[in-house]
Amino acid sequence: MVSLDEPDGIAPHTVTFTVSGGSMPVATIEFDVTATGRWI
Repeated sequence: MVSLDEPDGIAPHTVTFTVSGGSMPVATIEFDVTATGRWI
């Protein structure tokens, strides 16, 4: 599950993402925050 601490706000808006659950450790998380298909 991915959650964030402050889901609403006015740009520029800083959030902290938290990833939890599952039985395997997470090695990499990628977000396409610009919706361009490019991962940052």
